[in-house]
Amino acid sequence: MAEKYDISTIKDVFEKVPTERVEPCMRELTALILEVKAHQGSAAQAAKRLDPRASAQVKFPEVVTWVDDGAGMVDVTFREPVLEEEFRLQKAVTTSNEGV
Repeated sequence: MAEKYDISTIKDVFEKVPTERVEPCMRELTALILEVKAHQGSAAQAAKRLDPRASAQVKFPEVVTWVDDGAGMVDVTFREPVLEEEFRLQKAVTTSNEGV
């Protein structure tokens, strides 16, 4: 079974993630951050097109659970609180994070 690590600070990576797994962890966390930032603008536009009452804010979670499963995937669920809609994004992480 894959190990899971709750990450809220860089210190958590340092203290919780085994040394030999820090690089894949940071690669996936970097891809996650870039993916969420990339969707900030488009999510706001899409929400407003769906319903003027919709929230345009994308909030990054306080805690991210990194699953050390070797899959090299980023899995994000976006939630829109007013319309109570959500969508899930899954994306493979490349070594260089190109295209993320």
